[in-house]
Amino acid sequence: GLTDIERVLDKTSPLNKELVTTVRLGLFYVGFNNTKPPFDDANIRRAFNYATDKERLVSVVLKNIGKVVNGVIPPGMPGYNEAVKGYPLDPAKAKESLAQSKYKTASALPPITFSVVGAGGTPSPIATALQEMWKQNLGIEVEIQQVEWATYLGDLKSRKFQVFGGTSGWIADYPDPEDFHDVLFHSKSLDNNFAYSNPQVDAQLEKARVEKDVNTRIKMYHQIEEMILSDAPLVPLYSEVEYRLIKPRIKGFEVPPAVVPVLKDVSV
Repeated sequence: GLTDIERVLDKTSPLNKELVTTVRLGLFYVGFNNTKPPFDDANIRRAFNYATDKERLVSVVLKNIGKVVNGVIPPGMPGYNEAVKGYPLDPAKAKESLAQSKYKTASALPPITFSVVGAGGTPSPIATALQEMWKQNLGIEVEIQQVEWATYLGDLKSRKFQVFGGTSGWIADYPDPEDFHDVLFHSKSLDNNFAYSNPQVDAQLEKARVEKDVNTRIKMYHQIEEMILSDAPLVPLYSEVEYRLIKPRIKGFEVPPAVVPVLKDVSV
């Protein structure tokens, strides 16, 4: 956790010798409902991407308990494309995209509510940091709405939110790009919480499902990723870096990048 990370990273601390870090096969992101104004306009979605300082979010707010991600596929996943540029921080381009939208100016936008997981009190530092970035870099005021976890999941599935996420995302069920591209972005997927629909992306996803040549398939997913990013249904933020302390008496415990631990080789 953030409150202990500096202590365990201290090389003089006995805890540092027990520290194991693993980049999880997951993606934390801000998602847009592509059918709810103003996010029914791709230029607004691009504007929010350009107004988000992911590097600062990870280094300052998260104290580097995360790795910046510019695309849909997280580092370590087959199909991860290191060359993906996505949307770097660029306030000028953010304002340009806003001006190119059908709304033209920040004052013409409808009220925007950013729905995040929370149970009252102060919103998470991630949510408030994003709120401030969008205000400073784009001139847009966003209200934060905290939603209890069980209610959040139900409302997410029913696509009630306008813009959501930040502290939540998607973690791989299995190490294949299909588990991100197809599951999250095919228009018929039940986990497409963005209400995102692009017939060309759908057609390419359906071809990639059955492509037998691995290299060809990976290239197809790279092309699909660029198509998705061009439409900007989300702001990719970071992959979680998991920090664990493992005592020397525990042997054979490997921390996998996926959710489920493998315990068959563990001994004490």
